[in-house]
Amino acid sequence: MGVSRNVYRKGESRKFNDFIMDVEMEDVLMVGRRFTWYRPNGSAKTRINRVLVTRERISQKGGSTQYVLDRNISYHCSIVLKDTTIDWGFKPFRALDCWWDDKGVVKFVVEFWSSMEVEGWGEYVLKEKLKRLKMKLKVWYKEHFGFVQNRGQIVQNEINDLEMRKV
Repeated sequence: MGVSRNVYRKGESRKFNDFIMDVEMEDVLMVGRRFTWYRPNGSAKTRINRVLVTRERISQKGGSTQYVLDRNISYHCSIVLKDTTIDWGFKPFRALDCWWDDKGVVKFVVEFWSSMEVEGWGEYVLKEKLKRLKMKLKVWYKEHFGFVQNRGQIVQNEINDLEMRKV
């Protein structure tokens, strides 16, 4: 039974590769990890996840790169596609859900917002206040929640280091 399954997979892989060639798709340059999937016990690893684009898109838009990120709790590594020719502009202001679990966050934001003095027209004042609040919240976040993030990051780094040594 094992032999017929392998033959089936090889035939399916060949068909898929033929399809990719027929529709003129190409792999985007990959950076980071060599493999995108790992068997839980580490006995197998492969590059099954990837980003494909048309040759037409490559010739029109130019350089894109796929970044293979470290694996978290999944067997698969996340892949981020970055287009080096597009400037997406200003990054929006974001808040994490865990912030609202802290009873002092609203008071902190209200007090900091009220204490800021920025002169200028309305949109400029809003932009500057948000920019300053964002910087202040980054510090606040690290002081209040950084230990949780650091602990998780340490464990994740240890796992990824072990996987990289096996390569």
